[in-house]
Amino acid sequence: MPGEAEWWDGASIAQRFHDTHRAAYGHGESEAPIELVNLRLTGLGRLDRPAPEANSIGDAHEPVPIGERPVYLDRRSGFIPCRHYDRADLEPGARIRGAALIHQLDTTVLVMPGHIAQALAGGVLAITPENGKLS
Repeated sequence: MPGEAEWWDGASIAQRFHDTHRAAYGHGESEAPIELVNLRLTGLGRLDRPAPEANSIGDAHEPVPIGERPVYLDRRSGFIPCRHYDRADLEPGARIRGAALIHQLDTTVLVMPGHIAQALAGGVLAITPENGKLS
């Protein structure tokens, strides 16, 4: 059906439904009305990516946390203080030293102790070890 021009024609949709019903159940009423209860759409395409901003990092600054609570990360450390941040408050250049939690609508990001999260342009968070070395 998808990709065919007649797919959106109501009479064609009804006929296909009745044909499929008849094939599955051995009977059907071709004149009976049908009702679309749920219609799903998937769209695929290409979008132009915006050009990177000249200063994609912004001025380095430490944002204000929205709170702090202890978190338990491992047996050796036990409970440690952990600052909480709202992702919507982070502008490019924001640097957050772990341990920290960054909350947003669809996820929560944990910044481990010894790591730094930096907000970049375009909504990207880059998390790297404080010493700059990836282990």
